[in-house]
Amino acid sequence: MKHLVKNNFGSNRPQDKGVVEIMKQYIVLSVVACSFLILTAVSLSAQQGFGRMGGKKATQDEGRGIYNPALVETISGDIVSIKDVNFNNGKITGVGMDFKTNGQTIPVYLGPHIYVDLQNFRISAGDNVEVKGVKVLLDGQEAFIAGEVRKGHEVLKLRNENGVPLWAGKGQGGRNGH
Repeated sequence: MKHLVKNNFGSNRPQDKGVVEIMKQYIVLSVVACSFLILTAVSLSAQQGFGRMGGKKATQDEGRGIYNPALVETISGDIVSIKDVNFNNGKITGVGMDFKTNGQTIPVYLGPHIYVDLQNFRISAGDNVEVKGVKVLLDGQEAFIAGEVRKGHEVLKLRNENGVPLWAGKGQGGRNGH
């Protein structure tokens, strides 16, 4: 006499179909919840990233690179070169320029490529521009973090009036005409 063992994994009973449907809903809800958490984490890190210079809080005198709106000044001069920048062991990267003002050449940080490259604003070596921003010390060297660049009547907006980068989420703007 043979004994047959039957399992329920492939059965077509109505109660098994209900369990399968519940499991499908559970999986879909889990994927949605995980996606939401990941997007929230990415958004928060982007808002803190460049705008807070790695989360370090410092005044201009301490020179660690925070953009303090109370210390904003405007400098004018000529662009020597446009270049990729890399400060603080790669924590600050993006588009920058060497800028000659008052007989001194200083590096100017504009912002990440993903933001700056998409703006309808073109500058090149030899252009005379005004840069509104904050002087800081980065890697032991005087630098300037730009909040705005003006070339004639064109303006490249990089930060709002509170110093928050426009690429950090809310309030994304960009170039203003006149």
